[in-house]
Amino acid sequence: MIERRSDQTLRSWSAVPLQLQPASQQSATLLLLTVFLVLLIPTVGCDQAASTPEEAADSVIPRGSVIRQPVSDGNANGMVLVASRVSPADDPVRIGDKAPQLSIAEWVGVPTQPAAGGRVHAVLFWASWCAPALQEFAHLNQLQEQYPDELTVVGVTSDDSSQLADFLRQRVPGGSTTWGEMIRVTLAVDQQNRTARAWQDGVEDQRLPLVFICDQEGHLQWVGEPGVMDLPLQEVIAGTWNRKNAEEVFLLERRIMAKCRSTGPQTALQEAGRLFQLRGHDSPVAMLYLEVLLRAGNSAEAAQTAGLILAEWQDDAKLLNQLAWLLATAVDDPERDFETALHAAERAVELTQGQDPDLLDTLARVHFCRGERQRAVEFQQRAIDLVPERLRGRMQAVLQEYRIPGDTTD
Repeated sequence: MIERRSDQTLRSWSAVPLQLQPASQQSATLLLLTVFLVLLIPTVGCDQAASTPEEAADSVIPRGSVIRQPVSDGNANGMVLVASRVSPADDPVRIGDKAPQLSIAEWVGVPTQPAAGGRVHAVLFWASWCAPALQEFAHLNQLQEQYPDELTVVGVTSDDSSQLADFLRQRVPGGSTTWGEMIRVTLAVDQQNRTARAWQDGVEDQRLPLVFICDQEGHLQWVGEPGVMDLPLQEVIAGTWNRKNAEEVFLLERRIMAKCRSTGPQTALQEAGRLFQLRGHDSPVAMLYLEVLLRAGNSAEAAQTAGLILAEWQDDAKLLNQLAWLLATAVDDPERDFETALHAAERAVELTQGQDPDLLDTLARVHFCRGERQRAVEFQQRAIDLVPERLRGRMQAVLQEYRIPGDTTD
């Protein structure tokens, strides 16, 4: 396991044999982008309904419907604006609320709770089968090392104890170290999903990975994807975080979500425009506004917004991938902006040197939507070649969809 070797800091860590300890034996630069990230924004993430890589790959809901489901190795780009299987929380958690307790069955590292030691806490929800979550641990290690005295990162997993133990003994793909040696943040096994129900259901967001940032007093300040947590974390630690602004955005988000669910995206345009005016320089907000425009049929404004996003975040491969998928698949419109979608997908693949299967998968989809079957087949096969064989089922099925009728070439 990974064990902390200094008093409540992460300055010195070492890898020792795994030994899980039962809990019973242990005493807005970037605003809150909570619920609409699961309902409205295309992203890369996993659905907690799946519990294994195989189940994740076999339980795909087409991208563009309900909650994002794993596609190849747990990744997906789908988004949902109108429909949702997430019901309002019975015990909602809001910005400024006291964070729920962590109900933990076993710890890997020093047990903790929000506000313990007067430290900011970043609580990550993850699972060993969710590839996007695993990709975030290097980033979380860096943040923990950047703020050794101010921050505690806790990774709460839906895995059981044996699954976590097996995972930590596995080697990191392409490396010589194990996950147990690589991960340098505290890990915890959720106790019968009580923590996930209190935290994730509280904000109506079941995605993985998902991070909650709590201030030094244990109050919730931000919820979102690990990839965009740095600036809010910095401000929460520095005491400059604008909670009032975050609360305003949270209310706007909920009104947008409610209107999209009940009366359609056209009725949410005013709130979405207001949110864009407040925080259009934040990429998730810009993407939300774009999706509302697309689904409301405002193609001219959507094209302009898509162009702005492409120009502003031209070096962000993940965001460009989301943009490409959204433009190509969000609505069934022959006038879709395939040109911008293609530019975004090609740039994302270029930035990752063609080594990310999910980005190649998106580029293949864009070509297919443009009627370019041969190019779609080419990029889909390249994506398949980068995915472990046991996780290729979904991508191979898509490849058959792309092939010209009668073509049975392997």
